[in-house]
Amino acid sequence: MIDQNIIKTADDVKNELVRNLNTGINWLKTMEKMISLNINTFIECGAGKSLYKIGKFIEGDFKIYSLNKLDEFILRQSPS
Repeated sequence: MIDQNIIKTADDVKNELVRNLNTGINWLKTMEKMISLNINTFIECGAGKSLYKIGKFIEGDFKIYSLNKLDEFILRQSPS
């Protein structure tokens, strides 16, 4: 979501991947857009903690999990 437009089709995904090769993503604006769409769970797939760090500056009720702590996310989703 380089420009925060919603990706709806397979062609949109392909186009976005190609654009990502040459253009940086504004993760702050992208996360704000997704939060405005009531998305409240993010899973960071990269090696670092960039999204987690950015998340500290964004208001809203959401959680960010990293792949290496995916077990925490799964446990929270399981019925008690």
